[in-house]
Amino acid sequence: GYLTACFGLMVSPGGRVLGVEVVPELAERSVQSLKQVVPQLLQDGTITIESGNVLSGVLASERPFDAIHVGAAAEELPRDLVAKLAPGGRMVVPVGPHNSIQVLTVVDKAPTVEVAEDGRWRGLAPQGQGGPVEEGMEGEDWGRGIRVTKVMDV
Repeated sequence: GYLTACFGLMVSPGGRVLGVEVVPELAERSVQSLKQVVPQLLQDGTITIESGNVLSGVLASERPFDAIHVGAAAEELPRDLVAKLAPGGRMVVPVGPHNSIQVLTVVDKAPTVEVAEDGRWRGLAPQGQGGPVEEGMEGEDWGRGIRVTKVMDV
């Protein structure tokens, strides 16, 4: 709930912050904490907390996000979350095996979309399963239009 409150205080007027927690009890604890610290942001809908897994369809009905912060490490770059980034959006996510060193990774999505001569869209990452960061940027077009920066080991 702490980072959700921080993001709620930083979001532009009319913006929205969605916190997703996979453990229902932790989601409820976040709501209770936020009610004490920033009750107005919960009441006016600036902050919403949901329980679920972001990689299991919880974001399906959501519009693309300008920013995504992932607090839990992902073993592979989560392509479904990359696909949920709006053009010009940024995601910060620790990537690597659990119980080992992960790499704090920043993903930036290109601000524009281009149509190539063959009529295919360029610039946005289509949805699909995750893949290792090193392999994910090769081959398929899913990574076209994004830049992945490995910041540091965590």
